[in-house]
Amino acid sequence: MNACERAVFEDLRREGYSVLRGSWPDLLCVRTLAGKREVCCIEVKSKTDRLTPKQNEVHKILAAVGIPVRVIRPDGERVRRAKGCHRGVYEKIKGSNDWYICYADAYGRRHRERVGSRSTAIEAYVNKKREIRECEYLSPKERRNAESARVAVRELKNFSTKCLP
Repeated sequence: MNACERAVFEDLRREGYSVLRGSWPDLLCVRTLAGKREVCCIEVKSKTDRLTPKQNEVHKILAAVGIPVRVIRPDGERVRRAKGCHRGVYEKIKGSNDWYICYADAYGRRHRERVGSRSTAIEAYVNKKREIRECEYLSPKERRNAESARVAVRELKNFSTKCLP
């Protein structure tokens, strides 16, 4: 770090910023599809190499601002997945044709669901993300609670019509 960088670094730290140097992903990938710009980062690691705590921190910060980070290893499995596969759609056991979706709700809670075929999983994933974005999503627990409330109201109405004159 040269003297000028050091001065800026210290000024930013005094203003309360956490300033990270190094540990950035190897590749910043940008493309434009149908007028929409997509950005993602790729970290290339060997089969035995692991992410450092500092790299994990940088990846979490990038993900928090909407920039996905993928770790790719030379075995090729992750490379195939990065091309043309929706994030959050995966096959738990390769070749089983049993597909799952993984998504985070509006509160950041992670959910996984078994869906079936790949095309059904992609459609379900896109629909879940749309529901979350449009604030229409109910988690399985919230759905059960809402259904229980509907049943309770229905039973209360039945009880009041049967028991009250």
